[in-house]
Order: sequence, then C-alpha cells, then structure tokens
Amino acid sequence: MNQRWFVRQLISYVPIFLLITSFLAYITFFSLTEMAKQSTEQVNELATERLLQLVDYSLQDIDNLVIKDLSNNAKLIRYFYAGKNRVQEESEASETIRSWTIINPFIHSVYLYRKTDDIVLTNTLRIPLTTFTDAEFLQEQLESNETETWTNPRMYHDPSFQGRTEKVVSLVKRVPFTNGELGLLVVNVKVASLEPILKPSSSSNVSLIELYDTGGQAFYPQPTEQNLKVLTELQSSYTNWTIRSGSAPFKFADYSDNTIITSVSVGILSIVVGTLWFIFAIRMNYKPIGTIMNRLKAVTLLKNDGLPSKSNHELQIIEVAIDNLIQQSIDYEKTHEEDLMLRRRVFFHDVLQGNRIVKTEEWRAELEHFHLPSGSNGFRIALVEIDHYSQFSTEYHQRDKNLLKFAMGNVAREMAASVKLSIWVEWLEGSHMGILFLDDNPDHTSVVIDMLERYREWVQQHLKYTVTIGLGNSVDASEHILVAYGQAEEALEKKIISGANQVIVYEQVINDALHAPIHEFLVEIREVTRMYRMGEPQWEDVFNELFRALRVGNMSKDDTITIVNLLLNTFYREMMELPEEYLHLWKKETMPIMNDAFAEFESLDKVRTSFLAALCSFEAQLRASREAKQYAPIVEQIRSYIDEHYTNPDISLTHLGEVFHTNPKYISFIFKEQLGVKFVNYLTDVRVEQAKRLLLSTDDLIPDIAAQVGYVHAVSFNRVFKKVVGMTPGGYRNRNDK
Repeated sequence: MNQRWFVRQLISYVPIFLLITSFLAYITFFSLTEMAKQSTEQVNELATERLLQLVDYSLQDIDNLVIKDLSNNAKLIRYFYAGKNRVQEESEASETIRSWTIINPFIHSVYLYRKTDDIVLTNTLRIPLTTFTDAEFLQEQLESNETETWTNPRMYHDPSFQGRTEKVVSLVKRVPFTNGELGLLVVNVKVASLEPILKPSSSSNVSLIELYDTGGQAFYPQPTEQNLKVLTELQSSYTNWTIRSGSAPFKFADYSDNTIITSVSVGILSIVVGTLWFIFAIRMNYKPIGTIMNRLKAVTLLKNDGLPSKSNHELQIIEVAIDNLIQQSIDYEKTHEEDLMLRRRVFFHDVLQGNRIVKTEEWRAELEHFHLPSGSNGFRIALVEIDHYSQFSTEYHQRDKNLLKFAMGNVAREMAASVKLSIWVEWLEGSHMGILFLDDNPDHTSVVIDMLERYREWVQQHLKYTVTIGLGNSVDASEHILVAYGQAEEALEKKIISGANQVIVYEQVINDALHAPIHEFLVEIREVTRMYRMGEPQWEDVFNELFRALRVGNMSKDDTITIVNLLLNTFYREMMELPEEYLHLWKKETMPIMNDAFAEFESLDKVRTSFLAALCSFEAQLRASREAKQYAPIVEQIRSYIDEHYTNPDISLTHLGEVFHTNPKYISFIFKEQLGVKFVNYLTDVRVEQAKRLLLSTDDLIPDIAAQVGYVHAVSFNRVFKKVVGMTPGGYRNRNDK
C-alpha cells in the first residue's frame, strides 16, 4: 500500500473524526442536560401550581363557609341585630362559629364584633372591645376601606385563659357585606397549618417551596446558607400571595466516582475503537481506489504523451481528470443548440393566457430565438382535449402518458406540414394540448378544419382514446392571440352539448346556438339525476319520460347521442356527491355497465333498458346499505321533518339539533353519509321542487311563492332557483306555459 496515501488519509480524516466525535459527545451531553433541565422546570412548575391551588382551595372553602352562614344562618344573623344581654342569641352565634372549627380543621379561631355595643364574641368568651387582645387589628379593619380578603401573616393572641400567641392569616367579613354597619367577622388560620401542604416530599436541601405575602415577606423563612435556585414563581389570583419553588444548584460532585470513571472510559474506548476501525476501513477500501487511480494515471499519460511527474499524487490526477471532463462538457454544450423547451412552454402559456401581450416585432424575435417559423401575419388557436381523461390517467403510467402525448404532438406537426400549415404545439395542462397556427388567414379555415378532422380520426384509429378539438377564429395580430384562445376554449366547452370526439368550430357553435334543440332537455336531465341521487321514487317515471321525448322528438342521431352522453356525464357528476363506499360501488359496477351500453349505441330503447337496469340495481343496493346503518331511522325522521317543515325560514342544523336533541355537526355528518347530499342542498332541492309545483299549478306572484317555500327574500329565492334549475322562476313558468 502507498504509505504516502495512507498518511495523507490519516492526517486528513482522523482529526476530523476525532473533532466530530468530541463535538457530538459534547452536543449529546449538553442536549441531555438541557432536556433534563427543561423537564425539571416543567415538573416543578406543575407541582408548584398544584400546591398553590391547594392553598387557595383550602382558604376558599373557609371563605365559602363564612359567606354561606352569613347569608343563610339565622342564628348568626340575629346576633348582630340583638341588643345588649341577649344571651340566647350570643350562645347560638358562639355555637355556630365553634362548629366551624370542627367542620374545617384549618380554622384556628373565629370571633364576632358587634358595633352596637362594642362586644367581641369568640367561641368561648364574650369580651368588650377595649379589653380584647386583638382590638388593634379590629380597629384597623374598621377604618380600612379595602376589599374583603385574606390578610398577610400577623401575630394573634388568643384571649382565653391559657391562650397563646400564634402567627395567623385572617379573613375579615363585614356584616352586612355591603357596608359593615353591624359589625365584623374574623376567621384566623394558623400559618403553621398551611405548612404541611407546602412541604416537599424531597429533602429541604435539594428543593425549596416558599410562600410570600403581598409585601414580599416569607411565611416560613429559610436559612440563607441553602442558596437554592428559584425555578418557578406564581401569584395567586385569590390571595395575591406569591409562591416560589426551586432546587439546589447542580454539583458535579453529586455523581459518584464510579459513574465518572465509567462514562469517561466508555467515551475514550469509543474514540479508540472508532479510530482503529477508520484505519482498517482505509486499508480495506484502498484497493478499488488504487484501481481507479491507475486508470486515471493511464488516461493522464495518454493526454500528456508521457508519464506524470513523480510529485503528482492521486488527488492531482483526479483534479486533472475532472478539469478535462468539465472542459469537454463545456465544449459539447457550446457545439449544440440550447435547450429552449422550458422557455418555449412558459412563453406559449403566457401568450395564450394573457399574462404577456407580445407585439409583432417582439413576436418575430422570440420565435426566431426559439427556432420556430416567425409567422406574424395571422393566428388561430385550436385546443385539443383528451376525452375521458380520468380513465386515460388510470390506464397509463406517467411515462406512457408522456410518450403518448409526445406522439400526439409529432403527428399534429406532420399533418400540418403535409398541408403546408405552420403550427406551434405545446401541452398546456394534463388533458389539453394547444395548437397555434402561424401565418393563418380566414381563407385557410376549411384546410385547418380538414387537417384537424384527420388528426382526430388518426387518434381514434391508432390510440385507445379519442380527442375533442375546439377551434377559434383567425386573428390578424399577435396581440389578439388571447381572443382566439378564448374562442377555442368557448368552443371546447360546447363539448358537453355537442358531444365528444369531434372538431367544434367556434363560428359554427355561435351561429347554431339558437337552433340547437338540446338545451330543452337540460332541465329534465338535471331533474332526473337529482331525483335519483336523492332516492325519490318518481325518478323512474321522469327517466322514461325523457327517453320518450327523445324518441318522438324526431331528432338526429348525433343530437340523440349527445343528449344521452350528457345524461351519462350528469349522472356521474351527481354520484360524485355520494359517500366513498357508495361511490366505489357506483364506479365499480354501475358506471361500467352504462359506459358499455353507451359505447355500443345501437338503438335508443336498448340504451334506455341497459341504463334503467343498472340504475335500479344500484338503487336497490344503495337502499339496502342505507337501511343497514344504525343511524338510518333518525336520518329518515330528519328527512321527513324537512319535507313537512320546509316552509319554516328558520330551519337549520341548529334548529334540527334542538328538535331531535342531537349535536348539529353530527346531524350534518350522518345526513351526508346516509343520503349523499348536504343538509343545505337537500333543503334547497325540496324548496325548489315545491316552488316548481306552485309555479305551474297556481298564478301566485313569485314573491308569494318564495315566502310559501321558506324564503324571506324573493331575491334569494330567484338566485337559488336559477342555480338549481338553470333558469329564473319566471322563465320556468313561461317555458312550461308555452
């Protein structure tokens, strides 16, 4: 093995390995320390908050007890209204406050002060204010206007015979609460009784929990030598006291010697093992590297017509080889034309969609740059759409789709070239291909249409799918390409009426629009598909009536096929609203049968029979599946309720929730799952159906009909009716009158 290479490898990588290993070890230790610190702080904060809540709850229990008895205990209230020497009232009041100390062990003592005679009553004594041991505190409270709350810790001397002086916090209540004109009630709680709540479970030299009053004085002062770190500080919204908690600073000496020795040993052993393994890997992997080096040396020898200098090492040889490769790549790129595919596509999209208005001179310059014929005397746009694109996407992988699209573009160019037409072809989006005819004029219309028809037939014959082409009019300047594109789009939109697999010319569509009878069937098609999706039993009669009208309407074959195709597509769109489980059944069983019947179109009756059988079969399966749902009964009740109360303008999910004692969101969910339609859409359909009935059977004004079906404003009714039916209420009435 080449020792120079080996040494270079060690000098180059081993220090980096050691540095990275040490850095990762430091980062790991630091991260674990920070995670432990954050975890400790979070736990400390939660525990401290819990302790503060316990203190607040304990004091609030006392506060609530006092308020309850002051409001409802007649014995206690009579004491403050009684005059002098009313022994019974005083005895009852004393017994009441004595019971408090039994009910709540936190209460140290309670006394009542009555202003009428300056008497203080404890649970055992009756004392004049002048001789009462806590008279100074009472006097301060009488003169104070502060809101009733708990006081800061203070010293209280029990007036009993063997009374002791205790550190307490006091709750002062005025009687009555509003002005205190009858007296005061004072409840004392020993500070020491709160200490068990605040004592941590761990040793005091490790953790700290301290309570401070509003003046910042500690309830239980700690020795200064503890030097504990405060982690959490919270203030009570009830008492305004502050609680602080923390722990002793971390000391490295807390770890045992064995732990330190073990950790350091493992770290050093890992570094040593890693270094040895690194050296071993260098030795094991050098053989293929040496082979590469030898081949590079041979290439360099041929290039330089001599052996490389002995001072040259392997990395220099690699550098020379890479430099040569880069230079060859640059030379190769300079000898070939730039790849302008992406820029061409972006420019094409921008021009067609109006993002960029290009004048004639700029247009010529851009096309020359793209190596395209710089036609600028006239333009025409054709949009090619792949029919049933969802099926096309499902059947082919992405690579196959790209290949087919590439073939379609090439065929279009070849056919255009065969009739001496200049075109620019680009795919705009998934299913659309744009064809821009250059140097076009209105006299070329028949040639263009003939070329597009041959292109459509070629796709139909050689590929497994068909295309529909929309063709716009000729425009005279590049600034108007956007207009031609809009015309092509508008022509292509007529596919749903005119049918697929054909060339739709914008000029012919506009001229024939008033004479086409197909639009007369749009309302019936929309009606039968809606009734079927909603599960209305009359759908079959409307379906048969539609086919009867087609049969006696003396329509052409093309128009008949177009209407049936429109019916099929409308059924498909309506079924897309169904839940996934029903939609899967529709796509798997019903839709293929209907598609096959349409593809084998021989007679109208045969298509009607095939469609009807498939629809009835799906309806039966759908009904059985819906009835099996556990929430089917309640959905049916809700549906019946809507059918009966649709005239109520206030009916809504919230209203239904109140009527059926169910969450409105749950009603919305089960309604959509069961019927495949949103509540709002179902309510709209019911109201529109009733409105249609009233429009045909009565002479009522449209605003009156709107009110009868639950609409407060006629404007809203007109908008909804037109959206659902496709025409205004007045237009619907006039159409059926004719």
